[in-house]
Amino acid sequence: MVQKRVVLTVIGDVQTVGYRNLVEKIAIEMNVEGIIKNLKDGAVKIEAEADESVLKTFISRIRIYRPEDIDHLIPRIEVQDIKEEWGGATGKYKGFKRTFDEESKTLEEETSERWDKGLLMLKVIARALSDFSRSTSVRFDILDKKYSTISIIASAILVSLTIIGIFASMIYSNIIGQTVLNFFYILTVYIILWTGVILLVIKSRKQEAFVRAQ
Repeated sequence: MVQKRVVLTVIGDVQTVGYRNLVEKIAIEMNVEGIIKNLKDGAVKIEAEADESVLKTFISRIRIYRPEDIDHLIPRIEVQDIKEEWGGATGKYKGFKRTFDEESKTLEEETSERWDKGLLMLKVIARALSDFSRSTSVRFDILDKKYSTISIIASAILVSLTIIGIFASMIYSNIIGQTVLNFFYILTVYIILWTGVILLVIKSRKQEAFVRAQ
């Protein structure tokens, strides 16, 4: 079979949403060699080499559409168009990987975008935690009266582990890719602060109850 090279320009919602991660996974699975990078205009460029039939299947598979989930934790991917430029294989690629060069976005630009998206995700989580806290405030009071602060700490840890579990499953499923790497520390700090707030509220309520009892 004749090896071919195709340069693809992918247009749509394809940057900082995990698209390159999915394409890389497909390429490795299909033994396609090449590179993938984000362009400054918002498109993604792919240089790929393999048998022509393999490349055609590869192109078909990377026309990805994934809707955003209701909680905005899984960003939308929508490939609107793919421009193709075919030629002979060069054999210069070893495997398939992400890269940066003069025509692509810099690592600093991509990192900044991922921080922004990571902070948006944290806001969604903060809203969910706020709703959870309001809906369970009575339960916390009951737990505190019955089991004291230990039970509250256990509850806070349980909520924190739930959040970490969600993100761990997202990483494992390659849903949000490298975005997590850029704001994981913020998430960790947020969990610690949130736990601290719960304990401070409990302490304040205990003091108020003690004053009223005097």
